[in-house]
Amino acid sequence: MEFKDVTPIMVLGETRVIRAGKLIVAIGSDSGAPISRAPDIALVLLDNDKKPLDQRAVVSSVTQVRRDRGARHLVDVTKADRWHGIVFEISTLLMPAAATAVSIIADGIDALSGSQLSVTLEDGVSRPHVFTMKVELGQRTAVIASVYRHDTDWKMRAFGHGFSSDRQTLAEQFGIGASWPPARQSADQGVPHPPRPAPPTPRATPSSSTPRASTPSSPPAKGRSEPAPAASPFTPPPIDMSRLADIERDTAAVSTLLSDIFSDVKERAPMKAASPVAGLDVAHAAVLRELMARGSMPNSEFAALARNHGLMPSGAAETINEWAIDKVSDIVVVEEAFGFSFVREYWAAIEALSRTS
Repeated sequence: MEFKDVTPIMVLGETRVIRAGKLIVAIGSDSGAPISRAPDIALVLLDNDKKPLDQRAVVSSVTQVRRDRGARHLVDVTKADRWHGIVFEISTLLMPAAATAVSIIADGIDALSGSQLSVTLEDGVSRPHVFTMKVELGQRTAVIASVYRHDTDWKMRAFGHGFSSDRQTLAEQFGIGASWPPARQSADQGVPHPPRPAPPTPRATPSSSTPRASTPSSPPAKGRSEPAPAASPFTPPPIDMSRLADIERDTAAVSTLLSDIFSDVKERAPMKAASPVAGLDVAHAAVLRELMARGSMPNSEFAALARNHGLMPSGAAETINEWAIDKVSDIVVVEEAFGFSFVREYWAAIEALSRTS
């Protein structure tokens, strides 16, 4: 099995320096494989001696996510009943300091015999790095590629080493037998294949009013005991008709009571007080009459007067002046630096309006 790099780089099978940060690594095949025989592809974190970093050095779709989040499995790409690929995330910024390389290995690639397998690495800045290879007949395991430290930077090297040896041999070579779950035996082929997680159940959208039962994209794998289906969470409980009747009677009684209360309040609501100045509401008329009596008021006192009547000072003066322009053709409240004053030449005209109100 030999990689052919389709990215224009200087060294065949090796990328340029990868930008530090989150890397997306996708391994997949257009032709794919039946989900029950999908290959198990994993990341292995290695130290400077090319040994597994710790007992949780392996990251795959069937292993736990590392606490440091330096490497994690994101998703398996499936369509209908076929597996087409797997996507990992490698964060070089969160990678343990002791980790010097992340190897990409696979078991069960015989299901892809004769097809092309591609490895794509994206760092979010440069063009994606893409390597393609052909899986030869008889190859069951592979060391696909490695993302490794290069001084203070990171690079990726494609190997494409396919082997006819089994999973156990590959696990022993890397020293990860304890952290890479063993393969299950495929009843139809008699060949070890890794366990695959069930395809995720699609989530219902928030706008969906009628829940739909999810349908698995593939039949259960042979040799595995499936749990008994749980009762549907959408099954409505039985209706207590007597309780419903009681609620309806209580609701009707409360509605009648509230109707009587609000009707009574409406009927007993006090009439609005008559304004002392024709054309002005009670609040603005009170402010105007107080200013007329005082002649002038400092800003603070006028503001307090307006607020006592539920008004804003400048808004009160503006409303009174708009009324005055309509009634006496001029403003009657003047805003000055020290405060507000009343134009006394309009006293008699406003008094006349007050008497006719």
